[in-house]
Amino acid sequence: MKKKKKGGLSRTRLRLCLFSSLCFLSLLLFFWAVPHQVPEPPPRPPPDLRVKLEVFAEPGTPRVTIWSCPNSFPNNAQTIAMVTWLRLTPQPEIIYFSDAPGVPDMVDQVGIRHLTNISTNVYGGPVMSELFDRIQEEARGDIIVYINPDVILTQKFMDVVLQLADKTNTTFLLTGPRAEVILNDRFFSLDYTWFKDFDSEYNKHDRKTTDAFLDYFAFTKGLFPPGTVPALSRGRSWETWMLSKVLHGPYPTINGDTVMQAYHLFDPPPANKTVSNEELHNAKVLELSGGSKGGTLYCTDYVLKTCEETKFCLQPNTAALKNEYCQHSNNEKLSDSVLAEFNG
Repeated sequence: MKKKKKGGLSRTRLRLCLFSSLCFLSLLLFFWAVPHQVPEPPPRPPPDLRVKLEVFAEPGTPRVTIWSCPNSFPNNAQTIAMVTWLRLTPQPEIIYFSDAPGVPDMVDQVGIRHLTNISTNVYGGPVMSELFDRIQEEARGDIIVYINPDVILTQKFMDVVLQLADKTNTTFLLTGPRAEVILNDRFFSLDYTWFKDFDSEYNKHDRKTTDAFLDYFAFTKGLFPPGTVPALSRGRSWETWMLSKVLHGPYPTINGDTVMQAYHLFDPPPANKTVSNEELHNAKVLELSGGSKGGTLYCTDYVLKTCEETKFCLQPNTAALKNEYCQHSNNEKLSDSVLAEFNG
């Protein structure tokens, strides 16, 4: 009979050690292979609307009416943009066209006008032709501004619009490209201190997008008579149609790009974004309605330029006359005397 060696391990104990080691290695491999899930940070609270209630106190008829078609609330970008509109001087009238959830509660808090029963196309987008007819009946201001609901406006925007109305004394269409601004924590300052110097601080922090994105149109009331606008949805196609329509007519189109900005609050879009059904719908409607020849920012009749640090001037867009695509541009829609008074 064989004797066991002193100090040795039995087979059973050896097997247990090997099994324990394998279990330990398996657990290490598991935690190494499976990424550690970091809990999402709590959502930021919405902007405090109490700061806005102090500014809604201007009596009399507003000179400017701003209208938009917001999506559902709560929505931080839309709320921040709307409060910047309320902080303009003189304070504009603001009208929301929307049947989206949460909008009634929002307008009750701030006291802006809310119009419902919005006609939509088969894709659920609002029919812009009907809204343009309704806004020109409902607006109290002589100047109407369409703007996307998540776009910030600064005081310079209001100053430019009113100066154009006062000094040209004619019907006009003003548009320009938007600038992209990432929605970050600085916009959640409850006293909106960031708003005061936003134009001067913008270039230090943010970036600008292409001229293809036009998110605002300021125009004289009556520029688009009832039945003028085809049954387009929101999107890039209806913007080019608007610009093209006015270019073909007797009233001046103006590019405000170099003087002022409208700032679009955004989160980075998905990389695989495709053309929406509404854009395809608009393309078909434009084809049936005669297209939008020349409907680009480069073809406007006039451009606003910064002449001095605190002054801007209105100049003919001579570059458009050299562009074959801009065959309908005409920088003689405003007389020399009107331009001289504006720039004086």
